[in-house]
Amino acid sequence: MSMAHSVGAWPPYLDHRIVEFAVSLPQDLKIRGSHQKVLFKELMRSKLPPSILRRKKVGFDIPARAWLRGPLRPFSG
Repeated sequence: MSMAHSVGAWPPYLDHRIVEFAVSLPQDLKIRGSHQKVLFKELMRSKLPPSILRRKKVGFDIPARAWLRGPLRPFSG
């Protein structure tokens, strides 16, 4: 329901202990220059391929352009 209203309510972040732990971490374990999620990526190094750990953030988007050029074209004006 939260995502239906563009509100990210990820269950792990609803636990105040996790939030307090994340806030208590030194800044250089979270961000180094332009590299974000430093600690997480270090912990996942043996579990994820390098291509995943190095890639830029990828957003999730609906294919509105394809819909409006395809099946929804009659409705797009």
